[in-house]
Amino acid sequence: MPQDTTVVCQNLYADNDTVQGFFPWGINYDTTLQWLIDSGCKTEEEVARDSSSWGNYSNDTFSENAAGQFTGQWEEAKANNIYDLAGNNWEWTQERYGSDSYVMRGGGYNLMGGSCPGSQYPAALRDPLPGNDHHPNVTFRAALYLV
Repeated sequence: MPQDTTVVCQNLYADNDTVQGFFPWGINYDTTLQWLIDSGCKTEEEVARDSSSWGNYSNDTFSENAAGQFTGQWEEAKANNIYDLAGNNWEWTQERYGSDSYVMRGGGYNLMGGSCPGSQYPAALRDPLPGNDHHPNVTFRAALYLV
């Protein structure tokens, strides 16, 4: 659940003066995706409309046997040394949608038993889910900030 995840991320490096952990907001995803575009690593099309060329989605050719793989298993799913921003697992963010939902980002390998093609669930997509829901394909990404 996103509420619990915030505390866990903040405590990751609580004893370190130069590193802080945090649970990303939607703006962190937006900034990272824009950086991928600005750096020439990915195009706007690949980020905002069709992430199938670099995302670990259930119907993409490079991930045909990827069911159950851990994050970071596919070099093809890496952009500027960031793994799995597209596909693999949906990720909770602190971004809220209404009073009881949080926004998931990144698409998913196989969200709740369905097929998730990169053309329908690109990396930039926002999708709300009630914060008290638990699904095996919705995880979180801890972000680190170097002070």
